[in-house]
Amino acid sequence: MRAASSSTRVVALPTPAPRRSRPPRPRPHRVSRRGASSSDPPIRADADASSNPYDVLGLDVTASTRAVRAAFRARAKDAHPDRGGSAEAFDALARAHELLVDDRRRAELDAELLDQPAGSFALEELRWSRELARLEEEEDAGEVRGADAVLASARAYAAAERALETIAAKKKKAADAAARDAKQAKLDAANARRLEIHARVAADATLRGDDVRVVLEVTRDMLESMEDEDSAEGVEGDSATSDAASGTRGLGSSSSAREASASINRRRALAIEAEAEATCPKCGGWGEKEGHWTLAIDKLCPRCDGAGRVAVTRRAEVYVRPNAADGEVVTVAGRGGGGFAKQVNALGGMTEPGPCGDLLVEIAILREGETTRKGTSASGKARVISQ
Repeated sequence: MRAASSSTRVVALPTPAPRRSRPPRPRPHRVSRRGASSSDPPIRADADASSNPYDVLGLDVTASTRAVRAAFRARAKDAHPDRGGSAEAFDALARAHELLVDDRRRAELDAELLDQPAGSFALEELRWSRELARLEEEEDAGEVRGADAVLASARAYAAAERALETIAAKKKKAADAAARDAKQAKLDAANARRLEIHARVAADATLRGDDVRVVLEVTRDMLESMEDEDSAEGVEGDSATSDAASGTRGLGSSSSAREASASINRRRALAIEAEAEATCPKCGGWGEKEGHWTLAIDKLCPRCDGAGRVAVTRRAEVYVRPNAADGEVVTVAGRGGGGFAKQVNALGGMTEPGPCGDLLVEIAILREGETTRKGTSASGKARVISQ
């Protein structure tokens, strides 16, 4: 007994270290079918279900290769001709699977669908999102076994997350640079417009607004269908005059002259709208908002973008002769461009705007088959709102 006990050796086995619980893995960074973010261009509308492999397999663009194979196996069972499917459907699944498991062809497809050049932020973000999805699927499937595999998986997770963070930072930097460039371009345009206005104000001390010439497209039927308006009431009511009215001068006092004058001066009323320009009501024509110490690039008036002038819609009543000639011009006093304001100090003090310019309405009588008048010197078109 003693000899036996002396030959027996007791070896103490090391107690296994308790398994350290790892913090939960973050979910893989997902991107939608529209791309890496809402600012990226959307998928083209012509990528329908019959040509888009992702739609054929029912997958998102972030799907890993494992997910592609799993989706193909699941759908191929029902689509196989031996199980009641069709050869066309099975072939479509096979083509989609073959394309999506080929990294090179899949990258080309992604660039086409997302309308992005190779190496763009959207495609790089998509690639790393797929890598995170692959790592998560391997861990969920229990394929990460052993200390070396766990360490390699953790390092791969960290690398993918750092890559996505880097891409997000680069995208933000690029967006900030684009915003600065847009602001600078807006400031340059505003300064150029201000120089034009200053030159205009220096040349005319009255600060009177510009005359605005527009085209009013009518047909002869429109003129004949309108109610008659007395010439004198028309002129007094809206101060509208016609260049053709000067043709009555020198006809004498005979009855034929009076009839010709009445025929020429008999007019029909048209209510119209036309676009003009006026002093900005928010900044008074200064072009900047409050904040004397704010950088010039950040204090442009939000209403006029720093130009000091804004587009306005003028409404006027124009009196047109029923036998008006094509190209005849009717002047509506005081309904043109708004008067200008002059800056009086560096803090944005502005004078009251000057008087408005006139609205010059060129009558364009459309001929049969003509839908619009082109090649005129007018700055815009007037719209008839009532007769």
